[in-house]
Order: sequence, then C-alpha cells, then structure tokens
Amino acid sequence: MEATLQRLIQLSSDLISQGETSGLEDIEAYMQERDRVFTDLQHLTPASDQVVAFRPLVLRIAEMDAVITSRMTLLRDTALFEIEKINQGKRSKSAYDSPAYGDDSVFFDSKQ
Repeated sequence: MEATLQRLIQLSSDLISQGETSGLEDIEAYMQERDRVFTDLQHLTPASDQVVAFRPLVLRIAEMDAVITSRMTLLRDTALFEIEKINQGKRSKSAYDSPAYGDDSVFFDSKQ
C-alpha cells in the first residue's frame, strides 16, 4: 500500500513541478494515471495500524490535490473566457451579416 501511495505522491509532485507550463494534456494524463492508482488502492484493505501510519502520506496527497485543483480551475476559467470571446465575435459578425431591415424596408434621406 505504501508503494501505491508513494506512486500517487510522485504523480502529483511531477504535475505540480511543471507549474504554469502544465496544460490540459498533462492534466488529462495525470488524471488517467491517478484513476489507475485509485483502482489499485480500492483493492487493498489496510490494517488499522497501517491506516494510522499512512495518514501523513494521505494528508500530503490532499494538500497537493488542492494545488492541482486550483490549476485545473484556472485552466477551465481561461478556456471559458476564450470561448466567450469567440462567441462574442460570432454574435458581432452575425449582427453585421444579417440584414437589419426587412426586404421591403426603404430609407429616404430628404433635404428640407
């Protein structure tokens, strides 16, 4: 069990060490490997003394998860902002492309 927890700590540390350069692909690869590690952990049943012994490792993993989650939130917010910019551009373009008046509309400019 300790080796599995250490593997999870190593995965998290690797992702955190990439810092701002970590992108969606890196996080996706991390999440896939993390799922495999958690599947392995679910098959293990630790004794009560092991639970106490591994608590610091689990707390360390939880601390790293907070950092990773904040990075994921930042990437999500950035993506949402960019999508909104694209949608705003599409709305602006369609406003210029669509006729503002109907086909039978006529505009007269007369001098008085």
